[in-house]
Amino acid sequence: MNCEDLMNIPKIYSGMKLIAGGSGMYRNIRWIYFADCTQCLSDDFKVSQLIHGGELVIVTNAALTDNDDKMLSMIVEMNQKNIAGLVINVGQISPMLTEYCNDNELPLFELSYDLHLIDLSQIVCKALVEEESNTNSIDQLLAAIIYSSNINDADIKIRAGYLGTSISDKNHIVVLKLNKNNKLQDSYENLQRYIRYEFKNYGLQKC
Repeated sequence: MNCEDLMNIPKIYSGMKLIAGGSGMYRNIRWIYFADCTQCLSDDFKVSQLIHGGELVIVTNAALTDNDDKMLSMIVEMNQKNIAGLVINVGQISPMLTEYCNDNELPLFELSYDLHLIDLSQIVCKALVEEESNTNSIDQLLAAIIYSSNINDADIKIRAGYLGTSISDKNHIVVLKLNKNNKLQDSYENLQRYIRYEFKNYGLQKC
């Protein structure tokens, strides 16, 4: 799931809006991180030690958002670890932060008080778990088609139907071979999501 997928969830769309960094909506969300701890205000605290990449970072602590220098320093540090996006309460977003997010293609979302944090976290985490489960199911179905010696056509069609995929029409298989000499900045899973995102841009929803 990337930031664009996130905003296509009705409950999210109605309680959160994009403020800046729209060019970075392709960024993939791996999990949620709440950066509201009081230790974040400490000068010797390194938030990057808690970031692995792909987090949707949520900041609601006014002591942080009211401190432009500290806030910007923290976001720059986290962005270097490739976070997915930034969520801040309505009325707590500074122009400086908006400018930085636009310049660095980092999605910045304004969170309405109508969308409670507990609900936001449950919605996002549920969507991520469902996506992972669906991906595993599709991989298993594809493996069954490719490697099984005795394929039951009816069973395969039923399984595909459960996954929202029709295999009765014409289908294409694309094989991408990566050059092992290339130094990829993203993980294999993120690369898969980038490819899916590009396919979706061309109207290929099931890939």
